[in-house]
Amino acid sequence: MAAFSQVSGVISDRHSFFDTLLYGWFSDLGRFLTGSPNFGFSLYVIIQVILFALCVAWLLAYISTRAMRKRIIALCTAFFCLFPLVPMMAMMICKDTTHALFFLPWAILFVKLVDGRLEPLKNPRFLSAFIVLTILSSLTKKMGLYIIVVSLLLLVFGHFRRKMKVLAACLAASTWLVVNMLIPACLFPALHGGTGGEGRSNCHACTGAVQDGS
Repeated sequence: MAAFSQVSGVISDRHSFFDTLLYGWFSDLGRFLTGSPNFGFSLYVIIQVILFALCVAWLLAYISTRAMRKRIIALCTAFFCLFPLVPMMAMMICKDTTHALFFLPWAILFVKLVDGRLEPLKNPRFLSAFIVLTILSSLTKKMGLYIIVVSLLLLVFGHFRRKMKVLAACLAASTWLVVNMLIPACLFPALHGGTGGEGRSNCHACTGAVQDGS
């Protein structure tokens, strides 16, 4: 679906361009395999539901490791299983759901990071996973970038080793520079895209933009 008030094949970052490219890729995949984008979107929804369920399962598993009563954990599990808006959201093609696939794991790692007094950053595997989730969470929703950067900067005021606080601040600054400056400067020209302004409005399923250049 082309966006209102913009040329077909040209995208803006009024809505996260990563979501636009992701949905567009599945649309093209559906056209390539069956001649219909609906097949691609259906495939995307199936993958999204599975990943969303895994994220929720990991969240509940992590909560169970905390000093909480089993009744509270059971209530949380019942909420995710029985509250109808949860599966409805999991099946929606929208930037909020796509963002949740990366932000939920990021939030769990962030809590583990604080619990470990930032020492997990010394672990290359943890650091790599944390950086990847940080970038993807920031690319899938602009508010995610602000939340992540502020959260990382707040670590500077904690009672942690100075070296680790500097590393957290560097992660925050690097994330901001990569998402807000490096990617727009290097990637947008190649994609014939630009920064979205107030006058730009996207036509999209729910809140996620889907750009079809055909």
